[in-house]
Amino acid sequence: MTSTADTAPDSHSTPSSKASMPAGGLVGGIVQKRAMLGIAIAIIGWIAANAILPSGLPVGIALLGVVLGSLYALTALGLVLLYKASRIVNFSQAELGGLAASVAVVMVAGSHLPYFLAVPIGLAVAVGTGALIEATVIRRFFKAPRLILTIATLGIAQILGAAEIEVPTLFSHLAPYTTFTTPFSFHFTVGPVVFDGNDLLAVMVVPVVLVGIWLFLGRTDTGIAIRAAADSSSRATLLGIPVRRLSMITWMLAAGLSGLGAILAAPITGPQLGIVEGPQALLIPL
Repeated sequence: MTSTADTAPDSHSTPSSKASMPAGGLVGGIVQKRAMLGIAIAIIGWIAANAILPSGLPVGIALLGVVLGSLYALTALGLVLLYKASRIVNFSQAELGGLAASVAVVMVAGSHLPYFLAVPIGLAVAVGTGALIEATVIRRFFKAPRLILTIATLGIAQILGAAEIEVPTLFSHLAPYTTFTTPFSFHFTVGPVVFDGNDLLAVMVVPVVLVGIWLFLGRTDTGIAIRAAADSSSRATLLGIPVRRLSMITWMLAAGLSGLGAILAAPITGPQLGIVEGPQALLIPL
């Protein structure tokens, strides 16, 4: 004889089993997508290792080149912006980044500030230095021959180099420079190279910055005006575009790009306080 409790439907198990079905399908979909992503990465890695990369070059070395190359690209982008806007090669471009990185490092090693507070300070120094250079030097040579202005940037580089040497002397005691690092403690190995949070932050920030520059120059009134002034400054002036004000913005933007690249590169390549970047730092960006 079957009791009522045995024949009655279980009001607790039925709804829960129905509710678990979508969850199981969702988890299965996530697992499937991750598996497909892993297969795609493996295929891309195999193609890169066997078809694109030179024979015998480890994938980790190529990835490290991508990380460092993306940081050099920020300095190169600043060079291009100033060349298009002023028709000069700014030989102080690397020093702008070096000064910003030196300030950010001493903020951590000397003042013991957190990394994410020191980085904006370093960027502010870079942007402010760019504005100061434009107001005191570039504006005075605005109508001078471009060769003279190009040579003037060599003098600017010397002044910024002296500032780089002086910054660490402002503190009587500095903590180890290795304290200037991101708070991300994880690491992983690809080939012979160990990557950590510093590399990941660089790979994440650089594409966002590049997209932001693209949107700024192509979608904003100021960016479009900068492009117009770069094509023909005299015609832009006749159209009422404030060319000199845009020159200030361009120098600030270029200095900020170099500062960001140098700051992100410092924990990867190792901070070099008290050392002038020098012309060799411009070889790769050029």
